[in-house]
Amino acid sequence: MRSEDLIQLAAAKGPLPEGIDRADAMTQTPVGLSDWLIIMPVILPLLMGVIGIMMRAYPRWTSRLTVAVLAGVVLASAALLSRVIAEGPIAMTMGQWLPPFGISLVVDPLGGLLTLLGSITGLIVAVYALSDVDFAARRAGFYSMLCWLIAGVNGAFLTGDIFNLYVWFEVFVIASFGLIVLGGERLQLDGAVKYCVLNLIATTLFLIAVALLYGTLGTLNMADLSGKLAAYPPDDPQMLTIGLLFFVGFGMKAAAVPLHIWLPASYHTPKPVVSALFAALLTKVGIYAVLRTYTIVMPASNESVLFEVIYVVAIATIVLGLLGALAESNLRRMLGFLLISGVGVMLLGLGVDTRLSLAATIFYTVHSVIVMAGLYLLAGLMERRTGLTSLHRLSGMYTGAPVLAVLFFVLGFAAAGLPPLSGFWPKVLLIEASLNEQQYVAVAALIVNGLFSMMVVGRAWALMFWRPVVTAGIIPQAETPHPREQAAPVPKAAALSAAPTPPKAEPTPGHNPPALLVPVVVTAAAALIIGVWPTPLLDLSDIAAGDLLDPSAYVQAVFGSAP
Repeated sequence: MRSEDLIQLAAAKGPLPEGIDRADAMTQTPVGLSDWLIIMPVILPLLMGVIGIMMRAYPRWTSRLTVAVLAGVVLASAALLSRVIAEGPIAMTMGQWLPPFGISLVVDPLGGLLTLLGSITGLIVAVYALSDVDFAARRAGFYSMLCWLIAGVNGAFLTGDIFNLYVWFEVFVIASFGLIVLGGERLQLDGAVKYCVLNLIATTLFLIAVALLYGTLGTLNMADLSGKLAAYPPDDPQMLTIGLLFFVGFGMKAAAVPLHIWLPASYHTPKPVVSALFAALLTKVGIYAVLRTYTIVMPASNESVLFEVIYVVAIATIVLGLLGALAESNLRRMLGFLLISGVGVMLLGLGVDTRLSLAATIFYTVHSVIVMAGLYLLAGLMERRTGLTSLHRLSGMYTGAPVLAVLFFVLGFAAAGLPPLSGFWPKVLLIEASLNEQQYVAVAALIVNGLFSMMVVGRAWALMFWRPVVTAGIIPQAETPHPREQAAPVPKAAALSAAPTPPKAEPTPGHNPPALLVPVVVTAAAALIIGVWPTPLLDLSDIAAGDLLDPSAYVQAVFGSAP
């Protein structure tokens, strides 16, 4: 049930004729109690963000309450996903309006899975921050901005309205602006400018595409759009323009080449706990938006030149991300380039455009959220321990911190795709899908990705843990910034008044606070468990991919939810 059937279904419950009474576009039936669960992953963190601002004078209680609320969000998200697996997609239209007039929230397997993943990531970051974020940052609103970011991300995953997708983008982008400058250091502000400017360009392009779409079709409900856009030929110039604007906007959010330059220029500048949150979630929202737009919203686009563009961009992103990682000596910048290469892998699944390749993309997205969060948090532990981020100066850590060495080995090689870790299976599935479609360039790119990623991770592990200590002492002296990170010169008087203080001595080697180690151990364990036992995630990814290719259940959930 794709083109003609979708058109009939959308038209049957779509826009009403002119002059119809307003009451005919509304329902008097109240929303069922169980359906309110759909909004819980959004409303709970939104409210907690407001409460956190009101409790700024009590940062310790705020942090604990945030952890408790985010734990509740995880439970609500898990309940949603289990219900979707049992019943299929479910929907809720706000304000007692009938779709497509009201704003719909829709949970299908993909949205439910990513919502659960985003909620878990928020909880892991909140637990890590208990022992990592200082008093001043808590007073400045760290936990409120964290909650608003989680609300925005979950809202993007659950919305069934493309304009509200833009709204939720703005919610989490504004929260991320606050998080990236938290602390007010000069390097942070420099990274924030690059991050903010390019993200504002991306959201502007997205908004232009939304305006063109609404001006053409008169609706922004995704289920309604699915039927109406199926009637347009794949090479329609107006739809190609709108589709290209969507891809440029979402591609910039996802850090796809050549729109990736903001990520390695900014993700290493904030606190590591913030970098972990960004790396785990923000690029994935861009990937999700591309998947949703090019399957459900614009189902005929898979026969157009747009998919050829996605395919080429994916290959370029894989290759250039790896080259950047190989050339980088800053640990967090290196991780940023590995993340970019992974974005290429995720886009490649859409470019190949089969059920198997989309399932591989969904599987890889889950893997990337877990592993990149763990790697950035682990990088934060190393920075706390040594005061360094340069691979040329980090050395000899295996003797004093074998736990960190093991964790980096597991998470790093999971990112590279070494079996039996989580990154292995999606790459194998994607290679199989590419071979089935005779996409040999994609196969070569994936093999290169695996080999060079292992080179990058192996080199970093050897330099940081296996190489003999190259400096005296456990806690080295303050590190000289990377040339590209050098701040602009300041007047002499200002320089004297803001003279840097020596780095603080950190705890004895191997004695990091448990609240910092536990989240990293959880991510490493998840990467190992998924790699050893991939079947549940494989099955769920396959179901989600099937629903993307055949959105009839999604459309029926939206229009069938109205009495």
